[in-house]
Amino acid sequence: MFSEYYKDIGLYSHIRQASRARFRKIDFDTAALILVKSGRKLLHLGETAYTANVNDAIFVDAKNIVDVSNISDETGPYEAEIIVFDAKLISRFKKTHTPFQPLKSHDRVLAFTPTKEMKHGLSQLRDALLDPEILPRSVMEHKMIEVLLWLQEMGFSFGTSETRNIVYEVRSLIAVECQKNWKTSDIANILGYSEPTLRRRLKDLGTSFTDIISDVRMMQALALLQGTDQSITEISYSVGYQSPSKFALRFKRRFDLSPSEIRQKENDQIGTEIDLRGREKVS
Repeated sequence: MFSEYYKDIGLYSHIRQASRARFRKIDFDTAALILVKSGRKLLHLGETAYTANVNDAIFVDAKNIVDVSNISDETGPYEAEIIVFDAKLISRFKKTHTPFQPLKSHDRVLAFTPTKEMKHGLSQLRDALLDPEILPRSVMEHKMIEVLLWLQEMGFSFGTSETRNIVYEVRSLIAVECQKNWKTSDIANILGYSEPTLRRRLKDLGTSFTDIISDVRMMQALALLQGTDQSITEISYSVGYQSPSKFALRFKRRFDLSPSEIRQKENDQIGTEIDLRGREKVS
């Protein structure tokens, strides 16, 4: 289940996954709050591990690459609610809200158990994002900021670096229309680079335009498999693949798991973790 994406604010989604699995190299292009509804979530950032059980939450700041395990249990599949915060909303928040107490060093990830009051606010925000007639846009934005204030009260410090990151700029542009037949020249023109300069800058950062397109498409496909009832064929078209079989192959090469296995009910896999390793990405 997905809300629409509200420009400069964010979105809500409810995801469900039947198979127990570990996804490697998941790129959080934007900040997100994950509230576990059933099962358990494990997240690894470098050598540090974070755990969220039922009714626990994990906040991941933008521009982080993590390993994620979604673990179902005997009561049913893994389910979670996710609120995504637009980068411009975070930027406005940092400029207008000075903390009343010293903050911790920027940890990038925060695992916690929301208070009853915070859960109430999250419930209101979820309903508003799913039905925009409930609240005016300006009030919806304040509800998003309320969540950020809760996190700040817990001592969380949002990323402060304003250094231009060309990889995330490219990813964010492609993500808006990942089904589009993007060319390097398209993105170079938007960002104000020559095509050779863009290619060289990406190469210096250990990636390529082809790798980025492929990964953005696969990440969106994973989200749609977890959060919607769309068929695999429909999802393949929506992320830019005209051939469902080619899409399934690319998905398998990225995650070591076929699209259908994401929704597969656990049977003989119970107690066995499927390891989804990020491998060489292809378009």
